[in-house]
Amino acid sequence: LVDPVRAAGFALEALWRLQAERASEAREAGGCPYPANSDWFPGQEPACVVKLGFSYEGVDVRMVEGEGRLAVALQALATQPGYTNDCVYVQQRFQRVDLEARCFVLWGEVVGTLFTRFARIDNSGYVRDYQKAHTEDEAMRDWFYNDQLAWQDAMRQIQVLTKRWHTWMLAQSAEPTASVRIDYMLERSASGKADVWTGEFGEQGYSRGGIAPPCLTASPPRSSRPSARGPP
Repeated sequence: LVDPVRAAGFALEALWRLQAERASEAREAGGCPYPANSDWFPGQEPACVVKLGFSYEGVDVRMVEGEGRLAVALQALATQPGYTNDCVYVQQRFQRVDLEARCFVLWGEVVGTLFTRFARIDNSGYVRDYQKAHTEDEAMRDWFYNDQLAWQDAMRQIQVLTKRWHTWMLAQSAEPTASVRIDYMLERSASGKADVWTGEFGEQGYSRGGIAPPCLTASPPRSSRPSARGPP
């Protein structure tokens, strides 16, 4: 990394522009709401999540605030001894997240979900510990204020987003992606309402985190198999 300060400045400028575009599109759509609790405000230190690409199980994920700390994180993540990957992702950090849904997607359908949340972030911004709910009901009860309507709203949004992401992946590669993990961040934004953000995709070889292997190795449904005759 030749100039981490310059790289940090570019990253923050790009995220500010993306935020402005998102707000502009919402206004043009007649005020269509979108999850706004990741938005930054003028005068505040931008809060970011910094991730080293192709790392594993959140080992190289840091939470930072401000351009200076972002530059330090970029430099540290990209120059670790024994590491050969220098691709670092920078995201806006959500102001509040109640939990994370790690969704295991097979041929475009969610076949299993783990519900987790951060338990400890150390002084350097590294995520050190996670909590894991044993069941969906436990996650809703303990982390989502036992609000069944808000939970149903979140699950509905996850299904819609997953189908959209699967369609997007077909635009990147004509061969359907067999399996991918998509991590969503969930917030109970109001009574009976939820906001859902896409956190990240996990490439082939992602951590199953306890999901039974047979769930992720099933044959593709007939409707998912490529056909030269047109739509299934």
